[in-house]
Amino acid sequence: MNIDEIIKINPSLNIKKVTDESFLEYGRVLKGIDCKDIVKYAETNLEMLEKGTKYTASVKELEDFPIKDELKSKIYGGLEIQIGSCLGKNNSLTGFEYHQGSETVIAVTDLIIMVGKLRDMKGNDYDSSNVETFYVEKGQIVEMYSNTLHYTPCNSDEKGFINLVVLLKGTNTPIEKSDNKILTKKNKYFIAHPSRTDKIKSGAYPGFIGDIPTVKLI
Repeated sequence: MNIDEIIKINPSLNIKKVTDESFLEYGRVLKGIDCKDIVKYAETNLEMLEKGTKYTASVKELEDFPIKDELKSKIYGGLEIQIGSCLGKNNSLTGFEYHQGSETVIAVTDLIIMVGKLRDMKGNDYDSSNVETFYVEKGQIVEMYSNTLHYTPCNSDEKGFINLVVLLKGTNTPIEKSDNKILTKKNKYFIAHPSRTDKIKSGAYPGFIGDIPTVKLI
């Protein structure tokens, strides 16, 4: 299914390409960085799930590619970074997270991201009516700024999505209990939709309020 078809059957989401000028409030598409080799490796070696999604914070084989040093230098100011993967099948947004430092994503397949602005949070709550939706094409490298709320992408077809995730090293790793109710892992500030009782039982704050944005594929 191509972007025009997805837009047609999802009018309420107002899906735009990540190259649209409106995305500049959330991040930018990186140019001049070659990701062909790492994308080819991921296509061949990362196994798609039958259902659900899986996130791995750091994958050594991905971090061995030269693009890691290039991103470390050009995007992260020489700070240590990690490259992980997020893949599977997902069609809805049931939470939001943000980090200190940009999250850079490398699209191994076409995928759909839903984003929001940190400034629109009221305390620890966020109204889902403010979410914006963007289409990312395979091979695009997208930097999302640290004040951009985001979460697991949605797939653009029934096959699922594969996304490589670049973050400051140590992000999304276990953390001792914090006084900050939305700090759930190192450098991961997360709020869940009240329907995600699994996340809430694990300690997530139910601050993602409103209807659940959902992508229709048929």
